[in-house]
This record gives sequence, structure tokens and C-alpha cells, in this order.
Amino acid sequence: MNFSERTRAAPVANSPPPPGKARLASEPECRQHRVHRGVVRVPEERQARMRRMRRVVKDHNIYRWAANLITELSEIRIEKREQVQPR
Repeated sequence: MNFSERTRAAPVANSPPPPGKARLASEPECRQHRVHRGVVRVPEERQARMRRMRRVVKDHNIYRWAANLITELSEIRIEKREQVQPR
């Protein structure tokens, strides 16, 4: 996944999903359901999920994001324009 794909704007939450696509996690019904599932989850599962989330956050930090951004920017080729002779 490249930088532009990661930074693409998300669809508006109130719009219906495109055919064959799931609803967004940011929609109110979905958020309410996810909060409820998190509250009733068994402690062992919560701890395992928290460990996994912390590992992901540790690995995908601002330094990694910046390195990826700089790498992708350095791969962009800029064509030189013909220099215009001063009059």
C-alpha cells in the first residue's frame, strides 16, 4: 500500500455503502456494537487483543511513517523543464 492509498479520504459516514461493500466502522450502530462487544469480552481475550494492538502501534509509529513518506517522495522523478533564455 502506498502513501496515497493510506491517506485517501474516507467516505461520508451517513452515505449508504457501495454495492457489495461493508458499512464503515465509524457509523454509530457499528460503534455501539463494537463498544458492547469490548465490554462483555472475557479478560483473557481483552489482554491478548491489547497486547496485539500495542505491538502494532509500536511497529507503526511516526518514525516508520516518516521513513515511508521520504522513501516514496525520493522515488518521484521530476522532469527538468527547458530553461528559458532571459531576454
